[in-house]
Amino acid sequence: MLVALAWIIAAPIVVEPSQPGAEVLIDGTLCPGSPCERDVVPGLHEVIVRHVGFEQRRLTVEVEGGQQQTVRVLMFAAPTIDEARERTAWRSRVAAWTLLSGAAALTISGFVLRFGVGDPLTAALQRDIAAYNAAPWDQTSANANAINARIERLSAIDRAAIASWAIAGAAALSSVALFVFAPSPKGKATVSLAAAPGPGGGFASLTLHH
Repeated sequence: MLVALAWIIAAPIVVEPSQPGAEVLIDGTLCPGSPCERDVVPGLHEVIVRHVGFEQRRLTVEVEGGQQQTVRVLMFAAPTIDEARERTAWRSRVAAWTLLSGAAALTISGFVLRFGVGDPLTAALQRDIAAYNAAPWDQTSANANAINARIERLSAIDRAAIASWAIAGAAALSSVALFVFAPSPKGKATVSLAAAPGPGGGFASLTLHH
């Protein structure tokens, strides 16, 4: 009975690294052999695959009781110092252009708020105030409240426009700092799809090359 219960609870997990001889750890415990096979309790388990000269891979795998879970892990050669610097340079350049684009969008939004929305409201407010002052007999609290509400709305639009310009300025300065102080990439970035077949299936990964 206990053996049968253990069999129902046991959940085999098989880890197949793409690189022969890779070291596999399941929940922090070294698993001998590659591919590695071990029975674990159902639930979430951490799988780490590492090999000298390759980037370490860390995955979270969910295992169901009594069902074998096969994990195929694609490994990539660890970047050299020059490659790591080139990656950092490209990331900095992408971040700089992203910040600059955001600054431009925020600047345009501020102008739209202030002049596209704020100016018509200002003109309408001026007309309401002029009409209110021209008719003292019709100066009711409702009319005064309507004018005050429009003033508050106009102030909120002004504050939003100023905030947009302030954030845009900060983003632009950050972008300039990245362009000036971050290292410049030396090569061109290309994207390729790397695939490697495995028993009963395959695995693929999108890779950025410099």
